Amino acid sequence: MSGKKGLVILFVVLALFLLITYLLFPGKQQAGGSIKAAAPYSMALRQLPDTTLWKLWWPWAAKGGAANQPEGLIELKGLSETQLVLNWEENGVTIPVLVSLASNGNDSTVLMWSAGWEAGGNPIARIREFARGRRLRNDMQTLLGAFSLYASHPEHAYGFKPVFTRVTDTLLISTKSTFTTEPGMKEIYGMFGSLEKYVAAKRATVTGQPMYHVTASGNVFEAMAALPISKMIEQSGTNRIKRMVDGHLLTAEVKAGPEKLKSLFRQFEQYKNDHQLVSPAIPYLQPITNRLQNPDTAQWVTRMCYPIF
Repeated sequence: MSGKKGLVILFVVLALFLLITYLLFPGKQQAGGSIKAAAPYSMALRQLPDTTLWKLWWPWAAKGGAANQPEGLIELKGLSETQLVLNWEENGVTIPVLVSLASNGNDSTVLMWSAGWEAGGNPIARIREFARGRRLRNDMQTLLGAFSLYASHPEHAYGFKPVFTRVTDTLLISTKSTFTTEPGMKEIYGMFGSLEKYVAAKRATVTGQPMYHVTASGNVFEAMAALPISKMIEQSGTNRIKRMVDGHLLTAEVKAGPEKLKSLFRQFEQYKNDHQLVSPAIPYLQPITNRLQNPDTAQWVTRMCYPIF
């Protein structure tokens, strides 16, 4: 009788184990989560799939022990207009992970991820796949959390720290020149010098930093230079009065040579577009470092400016 009783108890325990396993560990495993990033949607959608940028925010060390590595191998598999597919692989098992992005206002994006895979009918396999799902969840939350931290800092994502201020120099004297090759600092400072002489001749003073803007149309380059002045003065054929709107100004100071400055200025434009800022006037550059006095381009500091509403 004791033997039969033991078999009954064993059968009951096994039945309870199977019942609990099938109730708690489904045959179709699912995992998912979300992370909010303080970054505009267009920037997140542009930078998250760019694997060349992953090294800038990858949360695990490129080298190191297992303690500092993801549980699984993560790689980009596919990309659509608003989603990307990652493959998460561990011990020969590959799980596709769908990552979706949703705008949460001009300056915020929600990163959502989800995955589903078969665990089979074997109760041991179901428990194993449940544990695998926990490791997947840890990896994905760590991954998207690291991107969120990176994207939330403009100096990481764009290469500069934006500063919002107000226009202080509203009265300008300006001049324009055209060139068949891109004008360098010698030509720009020549325009500044011409304006300074004109201002002095009119018994006015320069009240702030010089500014310039260069546009290109085919092989023709047009440069505009301007100086803030103390009072209204008479215009000439080439020297014209300009008035800036007394409004808001997006600025960023960067240390860069000519080529790097061009790249940063494109990012400056991108920042304005990503944040859906509207401008009433053209952007301009202010050379904080005097280029003629300091020819070392690596030391040049420039303030990028964009009037905005």
